Amino acid sequence: MNLVLLALLPVEFLSHSKILFKMKNKFSNYIALFSTALLLMLSSCQDGLLETKPTDSVAASQAVETTTSASAVLNGIYRSVIVRYQSSQGHSGYPAMMLILDAMGEDMVLTTTSNTWHFGEQRWIAHRTETGVMTKFGYEMYYRVIDNANVILDGIDNASGTVAEKNRIKGEVLALRAWSYLNLVQMYGKRWVAGTDNSTLGVSLMTTPTFEGVERASVKAVYDQINKDINESITLLT
Repeated sequence: MNLVLLALLPVEFLSHSKILFKMKNKFSNYIALFSTALLLMLSSCQDGLLETKPTDSVAASQAVETTTSASAVLNGIYRSVIVRYQSSQGHSGYPAMMLILDAMGEDMVLTTTSNTWHFGEQRWIAHRTETGVMTKFGYEMYYRVIDNANVILDGIDNASGTVAEKNRIKGEVLALRAWSYLNLVQMYGKRWVAGTDNSTLGVSLMTTPTFEGVERASVKAVYDQINKDINESITLLT
């Protein structure tokens, strides 16, 4: 009976029916694929299957548990002074900073017009705005060193390891912090003037890990901290 009825149907109707049947099959396949993908996504979110620990950083509480982990953080500090800052190829850490400070010197003349690297610094216009790359570059780099140094200094005495290793790490970190503040106060603070009390504004002094803003200390206070850090560093490393 069904065959008879189909034979009586117009050809156009039969061709449309085949198209609809194929579309229905494709739609069913899409639903099946979507359902499978959804099940896989849900199953992958089960406890224990999702990696939550970062691969490029470590919690401060774990950073200085041992002298081995503290040494790894110290290596990270050294690494931080040669990486790119402010997404600028021309501001790749301290090597770039040395070139920039030379370019800003009175005895440096860039005679070629084809090389535009650090023209803004040489012309003393790159650091004139508070949002400029050059303005933020040194500030970000040196305070990153200081922040990580403070994390190590805050926990190294209680870390597991030999006294010799602790002294080495602490001595290097203190030297790095002194070096950072020496650069910061010269770039962002007032000039040291011999024979005065040097109570003019220097830079913010942070000697413990903190995320809070700190008011600028005097130039004298910054240099006092620099001398304290470097003298202690010399004692620990000799």
